[in-house]
Amino acid sequence: MFQSTICVVAREDWSEYCRICKCSSEDGDGFEAYLARIEEFHARAKAEGHEVKTVLLRPNELLAWCQAHALEVNSESRKKFADSKLAEMAEEVDDVAASR
Repeated sequence: MFQSTICVVAREDWSEYCRICKCSSEDGDGFEAYLARIEEFHARAKAEGHEVKTVLLRPNELLAWCQAHALEVNSESRKKFADSKLAEMAEEVDDVAASR
């Protein structure tokens, strides 16, 4: 089974995300169009048998992470950020399991 990762921006973070992300011009139709694309991607990935993981993207976290890694804020760095967040979550689960 393949894994797909989706970064999701909350409605209240949308304007800040658009301000910092070089790729936000692709989302120029606004939050509702962005959300529709996310939902479409999620449905398509699940239909193709992918395990879908969702990462809540907070613009200030993404910006800090990109600056720490000397990366521009764009779709490629967003994917790397999501992978990093998933790895952190997996480590936290492992730490909890090991402490039992």
